[in-house]
Amino acid sequence: MSTRNILRLAVLTVVAAVPSLAVGAIAWRHGDDLAEQRLERQADESLDNAMRLLGTGEGTPVDGTWLADSEGPIRSLGVSEITPPWQGLLSEAVQYPTRRDFSENGRNFAAFGRPWSDGQAIVTVAELDRLQSDRSGTHQRVLILMVGLTLAVTALLEVLRRIILARTGGRIGRQRAFLADAAHEMRTPLAIIQASSSQALARPRTSEEYVRALAEVRSAAERASTGVSQLLELARLEAGQVTVRLAPLRLDLLSEEVAASNTTEGVTIEAPAGSPVLVDADAPLRVQHRHGAHARAQGLTAGHGAGQRAALRALPRARKRLLQHGALPHPARRAPRQRPGAGPR
Repeated sequence: MSTRNILRLAVLTVVAAVPSLAVGAIAWRHGDDLAEQRLERQADESLDNAMRLLGTGEGTPVDGTWLADSEGPIRSLGVSEITPPWQGLLSEAVQYPTRRDFSENGRNFAAFGRPWSDGQAIVTVAELDRLQSDRSGTHQRVLILMVGLTLAVTALLEVLRRIILARTGGRIGRQRAFLADAAHEMRTPLAIIQASSSQALARPRTSEEYVRALAEVRSAAERASTGVSQLLELARLEAGQVTVRLAPLRLDLLSEEVAASNTTEGVTIEAPAGSPVLVDADAPLRVQHRHGAHARAQGLTAGHGAGQRAALRALPRARKRLLQHGALPHPARRAPRQRPGAGPR
C-alpha cells in the first residue's frame, strides 16, 4: 500500500473516530450508571425484605443486614462476616437514607442505611467488587463497540469517497469528450477555410473558381458560426441565463426534415421511416439544432464523390448522434411502436 493510501486511510480513521468517541463516552457513562443502579436496586430489595421481616414477620432472613439502635444493641437479621463502620453510619441512617463505602480484608463494600423507627435503622451491605466486575465487562463491550463503529464509519466514508470520485470522474470525462467533440466540430470548417483559401491563392484562377472557393469558405464559416452559437447557448443554459421551455419533439420527423432540406449537389441523405421517438425540447433550440444537424449530416458525406449516396439507415444510431451533438436533452419518453399504417398517438 502506498504512502498516499495509508495517509488517506489514517485521515478517514481519525474522522470516523470522532463520532465513535462521542458514542463511546455516552455508552461508558451510561454503563457506569446502570451498574450503580443495579447495586442500589439490590440494596433496596434487601432493605425491603428486612422491613417486611420486621413488620409482619414474613420474609426470609437477609444475610448482611442488621437492625441497629442508636442507644441499644445491634441485631443481625442474617448471617454475615462483615462489620459495617457503625461510627458515623448509624447516626445518619436513623435520620435519612445514607450510604458509606468501606474496605475490609482487602475487599470493598457499600453499606446502605434506612430509618426504621425512632432511633433505629436497617443497614445492609453490598459488595463493590461485583460492581467493578460489571463495570469492567461494560467497558470492554463499549471499547468493542467503539472499534467496530470506527471501522464501519471508515468503510462508509471510503465508499462515499469512491462514489463521489466516480461521479466526478465521469463528469470530467464527459466534459473532456464534449470539448473534444466541440474542437472537432470547429476544426473541420476551419480546415475547409484554410484549404479553400490556400488553394485559391496558390495560383491565378478564373472568376468562377474564385467564386466557388469563396462559397466554400462562406459555407464553412457559417458552420463554424453555428457551432460557436450553440456553445454560447449552452453556456447561457448552464449559467441559468436562458429559461428553457420544453415541448414535445419528434426526432424521426426531425431526421426526415434534415434529409429533405439537403441542398448539397451530388449528395443524397436518406432517412428511412421508423418508429416515432418523442423528446422534450425548447422551441428556439430546435431551429438551431435543425441547422446544426443538417450541417453535420452533410459533413458525414463530405468524403464521398459526386453522385454517391450516403444513407442514414440506422435511425436509432443517427438519433443518438443528434442527441449527443445537438442542443436536445436525452429522450424523456419513447412512443410505443405502432402497427404499419397507424398514425402517431
